[in-house]
Amino acid sequence: MGVVYEAWDEANNRFVALKTIQGTEPVSLYRFKLEYRQVAQIAHPNLVGLFGLTFIEGACYIVMELIRGSLLSHFVAQSHSDTMLDTVVATRPLCSTDSPILSTPARQDYIAPLRLDVLSLAHQLARAVCALHGGGVLHLDIKPNNIILTSGGELKLLDFGVSQLKTAQRGHTPLQQLGTPKYMAPECLSGQVQTAASDWYSYAVVILELVTGRSAKELAILPDDKGMFEKQVSMILHQHLHEALIAILARALSPDPHDRPTGKEVLAAFDANDAFLATSDMSDEVRVFVGREKELAMLNEAFCAHTARQHLLMCIEGSPGIGKTSLVEQFLSSLDNVVVLRGRCHERETVPFKALDMLIDDFAQYLSSIPPQIRCRYIVDGFQYLAILFPVLRGFVSHEKCDPNMDAMHIRALAMKALANSLSLLVNKQQVILFLDDIQWGDEDSAQLLVSFLEYLSEKRPFVILSKRTEVSQDNRFAAVLEEFQHAPDCPVRMTQIKVNPLTQSQSTEMLEALLEDSQAAQSSSALDIVRISKGVPFLMEQLLQFGLQSDIGEIDGYEIIQLRLNELSSESKEILSLVAIAGQPVKLDTILAIVGDIHIDDFAFTCLRAQRLLVVQAGDQVQCFHDQIRESILSIECSALLKSRAGKLAEALAEDRKTDNAFLGQLFYQSGQTQRAIDYMIHAADEAEQALAYSREADTCHQVITWLPDSRQAEKYKFTERRAIALSRGGYGVQAAELFAQLAKTDGLCDSERARLNGIAASQFMYGGHIEKGEDLFKPLLRQWRLPYPGSTKTAMLRIIWSIVVLEVKRRWLKKDKLSADISDPKIELVFSVANSLSNWDPIRGLYFSLLSLRLAINKKDLKRTVQGLNIYAFALSYGGTARHKKISSRIFEQASKLGERLTEPEYEMHRTLLEGVSLSIQSEYQASIEMILHAEEQFSTKIFNAQNNAVIARTTATHIFWLMGRIHKIGELAPQWIQDAKSRGDHFSLVELTMFMGVFHAANGEMQQGRGIINEAIASWPLAEFTYQHWVASKALIQIGLMAGDIENTWVKLREDVRLAKRAGLFGSLAVRTDYLFLHGRVALACAQRDPSQASNMLKVAEQDAKSLLKEIAHSARGYGYCLRAGIARIKGAEEASLEALANAENYFAKAQMELHQLMMKRCAVLALNDGERVIEINEHICGLGVKDPALYQQILCPQ
Repeated sequence: MGVVYEAWDEANNRFVALKTIQGTEPVSLYRFKLEYRQVAQIAHPNLVGLFGLTFIEGACYIVMELIRGSLLSHFVAQSHSDTMLDTVVATRPLCSTDSPILSTPARQDYIAPLRLDVLSLAHQLARAVCALHGGGVLHLDIKPNNIILTSGGELKLLDFGVSQLKTAQRGHTPLQQLGTPKYMAPECLSGQVQTAASDWYSYAVVILELVTGRSAKELAILPDDKGMFEKQVSMILHQHLHEALIAILARALSPDPHDRPTGKEVLAAFDANDAFLATSDMSDEVRVFVGREKELAMLNEAFCAHTARQHLLMCIEGSPGIGKTSLVEQFLSSLDNVVVLRGRCHERETVPFKALDMLIDDFAQYLSSIPPQIRCRYIVDGFQYLAILFPVLRGFVSHEKCDPNMDAMHIRALAMKALANSLSLLVNKQQVILFLDDIQWGDEDSAQLLVSFLEYLSEKRPFVILSKRTEVSQDNRFAAVLEEFQHAPDCPVRMTQIKVNPLTQSQSTEMLEALLEDSQAAQSSSALDIVRISKGVPFLMEQLLQFGLQSDIGEIDGYEIIQLRLNELSSESKEILSLVAIAGQPVKLDTILAIVGDIHIDDFAFTCLRAQRLLVVQAGDQVQCFHDQIRESILSIECSALLKSRAGKLAEALAEDRKTDNAFLGQLFYQSGQTQRAIDYMIHAADEAEQALAYSREADTCHQVITWLPDSRQAEKYKFTERRAIALSRGGYGVQAAELFAQLAKTDGLCDSERARLNGIAASQFMYGGHIEKGEDLFKPLLRQWRLPYPGSTKTAMLRIIWSIVVLEVKRRWLKKDKLSADISDPKIELVFSVANSLSNWDPIRGLYFSLLSLRLAINKKDLKRTVQGLNIYAFALSYGGTARHKKISSRIFEQASKLGERLTEPEYEMHRTLLEGVSLSIQSEYQASIEMILHAEEQFSTKIFNAQNNAVIARTTATHIFWLMGRIHKIGELAPQWIQDAKSRGDHFSLVELTMFMGVFHAANGEMQQGRGIINEAIASWPLAEFTYQHWVASKALIQIGLMAGDIENTWVKLREDVRLAKRAGLFGSLAVRTDYLFLHGRVALACAQRDPSQASNMLKVAEQDAKSLLKEIAHSARGYGYCLRAGIARIKGAEEASLEALANAENYFAKAQMELHQLMMKRCAVLALNDGERVIEINEHICGLGVKDPALYQQILCPQ
């Protein structure tokens, strides 16, 4: 049940009505929002105006026009009260200031004044119904309680909560039938199809009750005989209404909807010249759709290809009014057994995720329509987070409390996963189509959620159709996100565009004939002019239709016809059009009217503009030109001086409203010639964008300020250029930011320290974006200024690392907590730390050298913060040796860093240590403890500790690598796509490359070896360093494993030997992890060679045995497990089954200690196969498949020979 409040709208200086609902049941919330969305674009003086849809403190409200008056039901009750028969009413004519509602009831036999009122009210109600039908909406609940009469005699039809779209073809159970039985048409009561005729039946019942005080049923005028029926109606109404209207009402009350009149016929009964207002009032059966055979064929072809797993995303483009939505609806109406979820972007709607909100409403309605026992299948894990984003879903989940400290981006990620999982269940059941209309008004949040959703789904996906105007503004981030998604090399869907062009001349003539319902009239000269001037735009043709039918036009073009229409307008109307055209975007209606003078939205001057479709009012309080051609015509007609003056007036008026967008005001003031005021407003706009974390917008606004500033104000240009660079950096556009910082560093007159600071920031940004050489070119001169060397080779870096370790082993022993200060900030230390941070991912050897150098400098300067961070990195680096001694020393240094850092209250220092300790544990094969610590640190760095991007990068890439080592391939498929999406948004090239490589591993394990190999090769090819790095070794390891699965032994052996040579030269064999990988792969490929070529079996078995011995000497459980795995393979090739089983058991034991579940299961599988236990093999295979391996027998080739 709806509740309406009177409220004061401070932004627009007016009283409004706020309508909300009691309760938050999904169906109720869905219908409530549907009430607004279906009628928001329809403006008419006899319809209550809807101003907006918004959420306030979790509750949904419709902001609507406040109407002071009385319900028609009160008037009906008073006018026909049997207890007031002696009351006499004066019969003087009503003045314009009088109310048509009689203050005292009249006698039943004295109705002269009443007859005049009924005619007026019936006419107004008919216009309201026609306006709804013209907008494609059925009211379905027309009754006296939904009609209000104002003190000025105006009728307003309200309450659209039962309304439905006339063209809706939803692919699921229709909405529950609602309405008031007393006024409902027979077909509505019996559950049949509802059409425009259903509303005209209710209309006639209301008029009948208004005249007689009784309903049609109470008057007993429902006989089966059609002639008798019309005769009875005429007998009751003949003394109250004229014959034409009586005949229409008699037809409208017919039980057969086909016998009822159209809106055009109803209006013609009042005024023949008024019938044009109902030209678009068409039933579903006769709605005009002409041409578009090619476009329909493309949609059908794409849909068929999509069902064959060629995933497509269709984008329908065209100019306003060209028929994009009609095309899609025509296509959808031709499909059977398809679930269609629709969404539409309303330009001014302020609900979160507005591009998807209406689509989720449809999804909620679908869930409500299915039985509870089936519905529960779609309420997947994380659905409560999706309900946070979309309140309409809250009724489907329990009221679980979420962590109040959880980051919003993390909640969005969980919600996206839930949406993908829920819809994937539906997609697996039947075909699903997602249709998003008018995405040019879409928001970036919705676009990112849609892209993430499409990337997350791995198999079947819904068929997505998008519709947008060709003229999309440059700052439309929805389109920008889709554009980036489309051009990504790993895009899971192929985007196809369909351009909707204007109709041909013959098609336009055919459409005009259908609109006029008269082929002869369609061939008249005025009709042919309409075809020519409209240029094949259906919407423009309908607009010109009313002008062409009422005027004798000659050979003129579109601009001339607009001029003729302007000449017929009042000066107030012309000024309104000019102001709206100057704005160039939707602008508040009250502001426009206030500039013009004492005029109201319902005044005749403004009503004419809307009726003639020169302006369009959106949701009641924002207005824009109906078509771009109209706007261009107005601006070309007006003189430049007048346009400049009016731009100033518009800017001044909008400036009084504090909620007006400052960037919009800046543009208007600049257009009016007030440059300084324009700059001031743009600066405010930049501040607002920064507060809202809209960094891309902040950068654009700063750029506008820089453009407007004169050359004489270079200091301010410098200031805003730096601010723009910072905004780009925060928004993930690191390379563009780096270029700006480097440009600023070349500014004349800078001191050396300022130039060094700017170049240092630029270098870091270049490296973060993957431009290593550009970063090095900036860092090297800065290091030379401080007399700090930059190692020219990996070997030089290693020698300097050894010297640093010697120095640090002496210095760290004398460190005391009370001798260090947390307030020190030395530019030299900060530079070296910045270099280390930038290089640590791309070039770990050089990165480690600079990390240890910064630690030495920090100890010398007694810098507590950098000393603690440096000690953690030092301890982590020592653990890479992998020996018991290295482990012991590493633990001591971690403990020392922890004690020194007790004075540091910032959480990032503790999390930094947790992260590095977790990575150190992975080197010792303590994978479970390692992954728990790393994922905890990743969550903190990603959600609660800001400005820690590099640490989050390390955590994510290391965690993915550990999941690979543990054999939890499914976790890679679960986490990596989300992290890849985040890396793209932040411009993090390192994470993008490395995580993409692991996705190649995931695909290969799922049997897509060719695709996996291609992804890995493409990723490592984009690596910016020419030297062989650890990432090259990771890629090599993955490709060698794929080669073993594919049986390509010869090429795999050649690649392994070459990559080992490069890895040794790069100094990577100092790492236990690299040594373990090499020894096992070398031995495993040797075994494969022994099986492939018996002549080399003896030598290759010796090679494998030597590798196994080396592995068994290591302390790591994983290394020993691999050693026994090789021995099992050697014994199997030699035919020693008992020795093979014993080695498999040992390997299984060590892999279990290292928490390497997949490897453990593989050892068990090999042993069970040798014992010919088929049932046990099937059971083990199921467990292996659950870890992300599609074919256990194929994957076993990596570990053991068959």
